[in-house]
Amino acid sequence: MALLQLNRLRTGMVTASDIRDRSGRLLLKSDTPLTENRISILKTWGFSQVEIQGEDMHTAIATDDTTEVSAVNLRRAGELMEQRFRLTDRSHPAIGTLFRYAVDYYARRLESQGRKGAS
Repeated sequence: MALLQLNRLRTGMVTASDIRDRSGRLLLKSDTPLTENRISILKTWGFSQVEIQGEDMHTAIATDDTTEVSAVNLRRAGELMEQRFRLTDRSHPAIGTLFRYAVDYYARRLESQGRKGAS
């Protein structure tokens, strides 16, 4: 399971935990399949990310334009950032987002270094 940004959610994905508003009111139960309407509700309530079943961390951190980043470099970057973020609370939305951006950035650096070395 992993936290996914709302813009990466697709219908049919299943929530991994209960989703509650700021006052604690239950909006969606754990194990709820997402529909377009439910995704719209999450956007309306101001959610930026949701915990989804069946997604691993390395899949979740990849953005739509990481197709040119190899799985090896993405995994290496994830492992390095896990070490660097080990004392942080990645369940906090800001830290989780920063972590994903750091992995993506470092994976791209590794990829570009590999291309320069191959030239």
